[in-house]
Amino acid sequence: MEERAELFQFVHLTFQEFLTARWLAKQRQAAWPHLQPHLTDAWWREVFLLTYGFAQMDHPPFAREYLEWLSTQTGNSAHLLAGLELAGAALLELERPDPEVRRHQAERLLRVLRNPTVRAPGSQRVRAGDTLARLGDPRFRADAWYLPDEPLLGFVEIPAGAFWMGSTQRGRLADDDEKPRHRVTLPRYLHSALSSHCDACSFGPSWKQAVMHGKTKIVRRERPSILSSMLAGSTPWHIASG
Repeated sequence: MEERAELFQFVHLTFQEFLTARWLAKQRQAAWPHLQPHLTDAWWREVFLLTYGFAQMDHPPFAREYLEWLSTQTGNSAHLLAGLELAGAALLELERPDPEVRRHQAERLLRVLRNPTVRAPGSQRVRAGDTLARLGDPRFRADAWYLPDEPLLGFVEIPAGAFWMGSTQRGRLADDDEKPRHRVTLPRYLHSALSSHCDACSFGPSWKQAVMHGKTKIVRRERPSILSSMLAGSTPWHIASG
């Protein structure tokens, strides 16, 4: 504590968070009414996480109850999503979280994120998405470069056939080598369904998968991977089925 202008205050916010969480963990279920109004308050985030850590050290059965309480908030969508995100983040604070509990929390968080009736601010959904990724998003396969758990691993098949490519002579934004518009015949190939454009999108933890003319090439990377259709490259051009 320090005194300034006859007011006593904590030297740093972390001391206040530590002591508050220590007191709340000691109160157990009686602390929940004190915490509930602050579920969406960023100033209280560390208090929620620390409370779970202290509960885990003091009385693991209560820690499980606390995690369940966070995961089952009612009243409004923002509180429901905030509680589930905090539960997942709190679990990840442990050195070795239980894999089954981790998977269960990820599935619960995913269900709420995909529920169209749940309305929450965009910033809150982004944070929840980040926590889901850290928990282990069940929609992606860890044994397949974290690609979507689908038969084609997130790609769509483009049948062989004739396509229009390039731009008309009047296309002001097109480069000279993109003119004139012409038809080409392409073999069957796979295209990334993860990008809304025909170039690239960030995806996965450590791999690059490039798919060209039905042949797959895997390249190890040390940064988030890029999925791209090599037929599209980085130049925007129009493809339409013939």
